[in-house]
Amino acid sequence: MTSSSIVLLMVAISALFGSITPSHLQPITPDNVDMIELIDQFQVEGGQILGFAWDGHPDRLIVASSTLWVYPFDAQIPTQQVDQIDILAFTSNVELGLMAYSDSQTTIYVLDSLLNDALQLTQSAVTALAFSPDGRWLASGGADGLVQLWDIKAGRIIFSFLDENDPDNGVHDLDFNADGTVLISSHQRTDYVWDLSVISALSPTPIVGQDIGGAAFDTTSQSAVFSVKNSTSPHRIFEIQVIPGETFVDPFSAPDPLVSSVQVTLSNREHSLTDLVFSPDGELLLIATTDGILSIWEAKTGKRLMTLPAQETAIEAVAINPNATVIVTGDQRGQVQVWGIPQP
Repeated sequence: MTSSSIVLLMVAISALFGSITPSHLQPITPDNVDMIELIDQFQVEGGQILGFAWDGHPDRLIVASSTLWVYPFDAQIPTQQVDQIDILAFTSNVELGLMAYSDSQTTIYVLDSLLNDALQLTQSAVTALAFSPDGRWLASGGADGLVQLWDIKAGRIIFSFLDENDPDNGVHDLDFNADGTVLISSHQRTDYVWDLSVISALSPTPIVGQDIGGAAFDTTSQSAVFSVKNSTSPHRIFEIQVIPGETFVDPFSAPDPLVSSVQVTLSNREHSLTDLVFSPDGELLLIATTDGILSIWEAKTGKRLMTLPAQETAIEAVAINPNATVIVTGDQRGQVQVWGIPQP
């Protein structure tokens, strides 16, 4: 298909849904989530969707694939924003207007809210990135399993970790907690939970857990949901036990009686997770899988509230905008779907 044909296809698809923007939608809550519907979809060139962001304008979506796109909801056609065509990882801090991506060589690009280069860092084959909530630090993880923490202002490494006993244990997800004192790095075979409160005194020692894919922190508290079964972490961590299959039950004991815990039971099709995301108020939990399924859960109870119609291929990235009016999903082929609840 030619580039002109792709553009015509995207215009035709958007025309089917009209020009509904986030400002024309209701905030998504546990009480109305069953009213959610598909309001837009489009395709970008570059293959697998790596992540999403908002550049400070609620009606402009940043889409990261092998390059960066901006999609104004009222313009119908995404436009390419950088010359890069080999992006491996992407992250953003919406509140501070920061974004970062890595190329296939050795460079991490930190961007400001106008998508201008603010800083360039060096690490080989970076496959995961995450900003701390205050924007002070950037965590990076590589295909070789190397985890590094960067001081963004100084442009220097705070600490590095590489498990020499487990080579090529590539990093696929990184996430900070609400105050930046805990970092989770999810690898191909293990998860590491890092206590960063000791960073000024010494290098942190990781707590190791079994990996089953993905991590996400509740932005409204010191709690987290992440992919570790029966963790022995001493931190105040909100655990989710993901049980593959309707009939399989695995005994679960909370690591701390003061820590809330929730059990989520997924169907047999949903056992391979690709992304976990909380809504801004922490009330909803979004779980995406390799089978193209996005399920929406009440975070406090673990109750399944909604399952969106499955996409044709694995959902690789999920995001919810700061106003909680839009949920976006992106798959392996560059397909983006936008979900919301139109105003009555």
